[in-house]
Amino acid sequence: MAGLLVALVGPAGVGKNQLMKHVMANSPITQLPTATTRAIRDGELEGREHFFVTRDEFLKLIADDQMLEYQEVHRRFYGMVRRVVENAFTHGQPIIADIDIYGAMTIRQRYPEQTVSVFIQPPSIGSLIERMRARGDREAEISKRLLRVPLELDLASNCDYIVINDEFAQAAHGLLEIVRAEIAGTPDRPASVSAQLAHPYQYVARVIPLRGDQVLCSDGSFPTAVIGKDDQPFERALFALRSQLGIEPSLERLIHAELPHDKYVPPLSLDYELTATGEVITFNYLYRFEDTATLPQRWQWEPIQQQTNLDFVKGLVG
Repeated sequence: MAGLLVALVGPAGVGKNQLMKHVMANSPITQLPTATTRAIRDGELEGREHFFVTRDEFLKLIADDQMLEYQEVHRRFYGMVRRVVENAFTHGQPIIADIDIYGAMTIRQRYPEQTVSVFIQPPSIGSLIERMRARGDREAEISKRLLRVPLELDLASNCDYIVINDEFAQAAHGLLEIVRAEIAGTPDRPASVSAQLAHPYQYVARVIPLRGDQVLCSDGSFPTAVIGKDDQPFERALFALRSQLGIEPSLERLIHAELPHDKYVPPLSLDYELTATGEVITFNYLYRFEDTATLPQRWQWEPIQQQTNLDFVKGLVG
């Protein structure tokens, strides 16, 4: 069985689809439509980027052994349909697809001689946020996708190549050269790869205590806690309240964004900045105080209007 599958992997918002379109326009490779239960986006066509199916239809494909691999990511299924991949291989048609990193590892195990994996690396976490915002993703969805980024960066070393999508023209040229060499059978694969962002990054949960039109702060700062790789942001927000204010917080009083049909508790908004030590990505929550609590002396209630960087809070209180 001949053929070639180029699997593009990387975080959401890294620009895989734009790069893929450039490569397809300048080489004989064509897109492999994968099956998904997510909604179709503007500019997509059924059967070109994806086969858009219901959850029940996807589960039937699995039951009928029609999926070569599949993953559930953010409560949506993605996977490669067996007949489509094998038909391309049988006819010697090189194909390219945007695939979940676990899916790429699975398909490479099944077809090690015909699968090439390319990790598309972002220049920064901030660039991912900006790209996802530009395509219309909600803050809640963006925040959830960001939690997967550390895992994806760690797994990048399992790929055959890494392409950094900082300057699009340069990244597109690099990916095109990889594809052309692989199709020609003259690849120049590096001995090892690893994803190294330009700046270290850190996720932080920040919770802003709210009482009427006042917020609780200490010299303009609010309770914060670092978010580790296995942490949930909302749990770290509650931890910050507990450890810094000495109260026993209630999840019911935590004000967050709504994300239906999911147990994830997303922040109201995201902030990011580049500091002297690296990128800081902040997951913002509110906490509504409904009773009087004894607080450490350095914490004071202040009118929200005195806070110049809390526009999203001011909109909620009015």
